[in-house]
Amino acid sequence: MRVGSSAPEERQIAPSVAWAELEAGTSRLLDLRSRAERATFGYPAGSKKVSLVVHAVRPDRSAVYLCQHAVRSKLPWRRGAREVAGGFKAWTEAGVPAVPGARTSDRRPRSED
Repeated sequence: MRVGSSAPEERQIAPSVAWAELEAGTSRLLDLRSRAERATFGYPAGSKKVSLVVHAVRPDRSAVYLCQHAVRSKLPWRRGAREVAGGFKAWTEAGVPAVPGARTSDRRPRSED
């Protein structure tokens, strides 16, 4: 049974497309990750943290969902919502604006001298 109004592959969008929609005010970016994940890894600028449980059952089909690796976002996606392909990992790799977390990919362990 198909719930969404577009083909599944059309509902997986690139981070740059999600950012452009967010900037233009044509879409909202809803983050399914925990507060701890957002604090640790950072989060997309302008995103809103929402409940995974609530949005897995009743997704907002006008929004774009995001999680860390595009696994949890499959729950609303299966009900017709859109998701950021590759999750927040792809978001940061694409260089799209993000609020940094306590642990960022550009931090490297100190060498022991």
